[in-house]
Amino acid sequence: PLDEFQSLGRRLPELDLLVHRAVSSALMRHGELAEMMAAVAAEVRLARFLLQMSRRMAECGQSPRRFHLRMSRRDIASYLGVAHETVSRSFGALSRWGWLSVDNREVEILDLPGLKQFALNTRRALDDGPHPAGPRRELRLCAS
Repeated sequence: PLDEFQSLGRRLPELDLLVHRAVSSALMRHGELAEMMAAVAAEVRLARFLLQMSRRMAECGQSPRRFHLRMSRRDIASYLGVAHETVSRSFGALSRWGWLSVDNREVEILDLPGLKQFALNTRRALDDGPHPAGPRRELRLCAS
């Protein structure tokens, strides 16, 4: 029961601190996931996911720019709510735009500030380049 748990926390401050940290961490992860899922474009979702991975690596004392993805493309797709083919295309787009280098599951973030700026977008079509001056393909809704 909650009353007993709270009483235990008062008797053992170390336990209380650990529980608060665990709850805080879980809430942060939940907030990050909600933020990531708010992105409409798969490329933006993937960019946000990679930035989360980068932050976690830095928190563990590892390189925030180079890391090994333990999740498969299918797992990442499931996590992001997109098809696994879309994840592969999105990795390709982020690589073409110069933000990443990807070799199987090895990822290197080449332009961290650029990737962070891109991740702020809420809409970005796959055919759009990262720079407004880049080429764009016009979307036609009906044949003329």
